[in-house]
Amino acid sequence: MFDSKEIARRAMARAEELRDDYRRLDSRRRTAVSFVICMAGIFIAVMAFAVNRRPAGLVGIDDEWIPLAAPAVWEYAEQENGPSFVIPGYDIVTVPAGASHIDMTLPNPEGNRCNFTFAIILEETGETLYESELVAPSEDAGEVTLNKPLEKGEYAAKLVIQAFGTEESDCSGRANVTFKLVVT
Repeated sequence: MFDSKEIARRAMARAEELRDDYRRLDSRRRTAVSFVICMAGIFIAVMAFAVNRRPAGLVGIDDEWIPLAAPAVWEYAEQENGPSFVIPGYDIVTVPAGASHIDMTLPNPEGNRCNFTFAIILEETGETLYESELVAPSEDAGEVTLNKPLEKGEYAAKLVIQAFGTEESDCSGRANVTFKLVVT
């Protein structure tokens, strides 16, 4: 009736089929996991490249792609009696030794209702290195040229942003953004 050898042979054949199916499935999983890891690597590389690029009109970059100013950080400057306004911030600004031009942009972001003036001041001495004219909302201060070239080194500096009212708004205020000025 039942041939035990035949049953054992069929069981072994079925076990071999299941093992082959499992290996194929495992191979597909490995392929899928490898594909996901590759795509994640590509995504991370693209994002790292995109993060290192500076948005046009916010922060300049020289021809060698050495960052001259950290990406703009948008902060809110609170006022005692009135609405807050958005200000740019920088962690590190780099300038070549002996140069008086800093390749950076000092914007008054769109949506602000205040005019700005910008000043760059050395923390240690209080010396003013740069002062801008009045900058309207959605515009920037233009070329940033220091009053004098700096010697090689690192300087603690602050960007003083003074806000003045416009015809539509009577806002006023002041914000200090500290940063490191690196002269290479």
